[in-house]
Amino acid sequence: MMLVGVWSIDNLLYILWKSFIVLVIYWTIINILIVSLILLILLIDHIFHVYTLADKEYRVPINTEDIVLITGASSGLGKSVMDQMISKKVKKIIIIDKIRPDQEYFNDHCTELLYYQCDLSDKYSISTIMAKILEDLNEREEYITICINNAGIRGSGSLLSMDDRDFRSVLEVNTLSHVYIMKKVLQNYVNFVIPTYGKHRISVVSVASALGYVAPRDLSAYSASKAAIIQVHEALRKELSNFLEIRLLLITTGQLTSNMFRDVIPPREFLAPIINHVELAKKMVEKIDIGQEGSLSYPLYAKFLPLLKIMPLFIQDICRKFSKMDEQI
Repeated sequence: MMLVGVWSIDNLLYILWKSFIVLVIYWTIINILIVSLILLILLIDHIFHVYTLADKEYRVPINTEDIVLITGASSGLGKSVMDQMISKKVKKIIIIDKIRPDQEYFNDHCTELLYYQCDLSDKYSISTIMAKILEDLNEREEYITICINNAGIRGSGSLLSMDDRDFRSVLEVNTLSHVYIMKKVLQNYVNFVIPTYGKHRISVVSVASALGYVAPRDLSAYSASKAAIIQVHEALRKELSNFLEIRLLLITTGQLTSNMFRDVIPPREFLAPIINHVELAKKMVEKIDIGQEGSLSYPLYAKFLPLLKIMPLFIQDICRKFSKMDEQI
């Protein structure tokens, strides 16, 4: 009986060890496949990078004739983009924001800055200001060549306890203001600029967020507003597919060093590093400069977040729990 018992324990240990080895092998193979898939996607993205570029006749670098419109340029990413545009010595920068940028910006002699104070949650204010801007430009035989919709607010809180007006305000600033301004700029280009001056390069940039793909707890309004911009961009790109000179660029980025999420400390920064908003502004301007369309997803993990949505729910929950994304807001 003792021999049988020893033999059984030895067999059990052998089976457990063999099972462990098999699991390690399978786990290694799965990791190799995942890494290989990521490398393959990045390689394909690099090879087909040229696919996202404008035709040569519309691949016009940012220059001293460009007129740039930026929303939310008084601070953060928008301000850094404005700095980059000033360094490019563009002809004119039109700023639409609730807060006026520092006076020092208006002392620049190379680039003319025009500021329009506007409540971007108010459609009437946006329509009135855009009508004035476009009318003034048309009279001067000028038009917007680069439009950057960057304005945004956070609006965090539980959906059940969040005031309806606060929820609506997030959507109005983060989504609807982008849509209203983008429509006015593109309608003016199609209906006035093309018949008058012919086709020219025009870039329209929409700043969304990686949270438009995956929504953390207590950020339902913010994530919904960014998800809407992503879908608007996707549909509009196909609507304008015959206008090769119109370059639509979507920005889906992780957490920035700007003030909006400064109080949020990422628990897994090695997976989701905080992005320097000045560096992101440089990348955005570089993409505009070469006439790229499509999306700028940064850092690396932002490129793969859409894949998480098609995973089984238990895998999504495991990823969310490991990242601790629902514990920070």
